Amino acid sequence: RGLEISLNGVIINNSDLKLKAFATFSTNKNKIIDLDGTKTDDVTDRLFIGEPVGVVYDYVFDGILQEGEEPPVAMSYLRPGEAKVKDIGSFVQLEDGSQLRTSIPDSVINEADMKIIGQIHPKWYGSFGMTLNYKKIDFSVFLNHVHGITRRIPIDVASRPHSMDIP
Repeated sequence: RGLEISLNGVIINNSDLKLKAFATFSTNKNKIIDLDGTKTDDVTDRLFIGEPVGVVYDYVFDGILQEGEEPPVAMSYLRPGEAKVKDIGSFVQLEDGSQLRTSIPDSVINEADMKIIGQIHPKWYGSFGMTLNYKKIDFSVFLNHVHGITRRIPIDVASRPHSMDIP
């Protein structure tokens, strides 16, 4: 589902001078309804029921460990200058052997501490442009904007447990 609007206009039009302008706006929304008939999320491929395609599912950044600051209990191995992540969840072992995710911190950084923090596709796009022609001189300008996008800086907790610096 989407919308696109475009406006074009000639502001000045005479023999020596022409000024034209345009503006565009577009948006596109999508939502995953079902993946395989089970209405379950595919965490590995970052596909979640009720969410758009292209979500950013990652740890929540909690700042940089400063000189003289004590590292969080869940990340006691951090050194000053390295990224901290929030401890926002835990897993509870059920009687049938399965795990239930909770929102109770457990002083361990693992997949239970990951959540949807944004999306890779912009919520909307916009642009504006003008062209100016004066006799044999041409000038044009084009401005483009995207809004609502999340840039991901990977913090690899699993394979780099002793260094979580942001490259």
